[in-house]
Amino acid sequence: MAPADGSCECTAWRLDAEEAPTARIPLHGCRLSGDWRVGVEFASLSGTSGSIASRFRSRDVSLFMAPGDRPVRFRVRVDGAAPGREHGLDSDHGGWGRLDEARSYQLFRQSPPIADRTLEIAFFGVGARTYAPHLRLATTNTTQGAS
Repeated sequence: MAPADGSCECTAWRLDAEEAPTARIPLHGCRLSGDWRVGVEFASLSGTSGSIASRFRSRDVSLFMAPGDRPVRFRVRVDGAAPGREHGLDSDHGGWGRLDEARSYQLFRQSPPIADRTLEIAFFGVGARTYAPHLRLATTNTTQGAS
């Protein structure tokens, strides 16, 4: 069940080499893969690549993120594919984007009907940070018929 504020609760988790990043993620849960340092206020990518994967049921997915010392490229995949027309404001149709400042990044905007989906954001560079209480992905749900 999703938290009352509609976010997805994340847990720090380092994957085994053979395990897929989206394996066994419960609905409204998420997982980290790669070498992350998880603190009270943020998680920071220590390695040169890593990802966050989440199962969700929502129209929008956003995450407050920041680069380290220099910009960090990222790529969003939804159900294993580029988001296409459903890309967020901060990525292109192929899912590519860039962390260049600390702010909320809109990663995905799902067209109706709203369904359970799996989103993975992969980072390509040391220092990518996610800032949110308990590493929460902010999601926005809409009622049927809302735009």
